[in-house]
Amino acid sequence: RIEFATYLAALRKRVELATGRGPLKTAEQYLSAHGPGAILARHMDEFHEETKGSKGWMAPTRRSVSWLVYLSDEGWDEPGGAGAGGALRAYVRSGSRDAVTGGPAAGVACGAHEGNLQVGWRRTDRGGEEPVFLDCWLQAVSAAAAAAGSTSAIYRVCREGTEATRRQYLTLPFETASGADTDGGLFERQLLTSDERRRFSRVSAVPSDGQLYTDITPAGGTLALFDSVAVPHEVLPTTSGQRYAMAGWFHEAQQPFPTWFGDPTFGVED
Repeated sequence: RIEFATYLAALRKRVELATGRGPLKTAEQYLSAHGPGAILARHMDEFHEETKGSKGWMAPTRRSVSWLVYLSDEGWDEPGGAGAGGALRAYVRSGSRDAVTGGPAAGVACGAHEGNLQVGWRRTDRGGEEPVFLDCWLQAVSAAAAAAGSTSAIYRVCREGTEATRRQYLTLPFETASGADTDGGLFERQLLTSDERRRFSRVSAVPSDGQLYTDITPAGGTLALFDSVAVPHEVLPTTSGQRYAMAGWFHEAQQPFPTWFGDPTFGVED
């Protein structure tokens, strides 16, 4: 246990350096053991706070990076080996390599931007896809809106411009309620044009145009890392043997409330 904890601490630091996230903390981990026939249905590990119900904004941290270390015996998926099947299938988007690093084909890395979590992908003119984010803390512009709290908008991040001008909003400000039925088309209805609605798909959408998948064999010693917000994934059926893994999440601090939120004097003229 001490050796594995030391390994995780070193891995967490490497992830912080590679992604610019942090400080990260190891907040959840568990041992996974599954035999023949076991599966794990497709799911997401983390969601935007505004879609998680009344407790969505109450936790001090959120899942940022998902990790698995496979512990199965040697020879997985080989004749006479420890077992077979049970691959992790992760669904990714075309052009998402740059979206992971913020490379030249994307304006920003996937997952989160300035604390705002990703809610979808936008198909670009270059044929790839770029992440889009939901900002729930647009300052209210009137006393009535201030009383309601704040307004939201969906945006992309342009590749060029200053930090103040790189955001391109794809919707007008709209009201959301924590736990709103976002799978009912709320985001899509807010997009300004039919072209943007065609370009948009949710992070959880499978299948989707431009989507690819990669299968990771659970061979002992294999490490898998992926963004908790941006990557739908599932575990395919184990066909023989016992598939063992340690799994968990590196957490980062949840986006704080803005200083003006809840101020009864905000938006009220003298």
